[in-house]
Amino acid sequence: PYKQVQHSQKLIELYRECGENENYENELRFLVLDCKHIQMLYLQQLKEITEPIQWRGLFERLLAFAKTWNERFTLLRLEERYQTMLEDIQKIGNIHWLNQYEENLRQWSAEKTRECYVEILKQEMQRATNRKQYWKVIQWLKKLRNYPEGEKMTEAVVQYWCEQHSNRSAMKDELRKARYI
Repeated sequence: PYKQVQHSQKLIELYRECGENENYENELRFLVLDCKHIQMLYLQQLKEITEPIQWRGLFERLLAFAKTWNERFTLLRLEERYQTMLEDIQKIGNIHWLNQYEENLRQWSAEKTRECYVEILKQEMQRATNRKQYWKVIQWLKKLRNYPEGEKMTEAVVQYWCEQHSNRSAMKDELRKARYI
């Protein structure tokens, strides 16, 4: 499959350069639809050559068959469906996905993105079990501070952690080292 994708990518470029539009379109559809190669560049090209009504159905089909979060988020970003993306990220509860798409999400809605950060930080600290993990979660507070009302939200998160995890002396020690308490 990897060699087939590489071959298809080369053909797409060649057909495009030579102006063979029909072959270009066929190869592009093959790459995305048959090879399931969900990559922003090829998705954008496919969207450009597809009628808007057809694209909506095609997009929904691609979204339904996305195998990984990365594929799903690439599709959602292409269509600027940030509300759905944010909901999915919150379901996953993984700070790294939020960080990867933060710029787009923040431009869309800084307030909703901030709220998602708060919820995920609470979940991340719940899962943390040692000093090294506490430190990693605490480092994300710097991002939260950069949002509107971020200082206030950061204080609220720290207070929540201290109340919910009152028996975690290592966590509190790491918060002190980072000068949050």
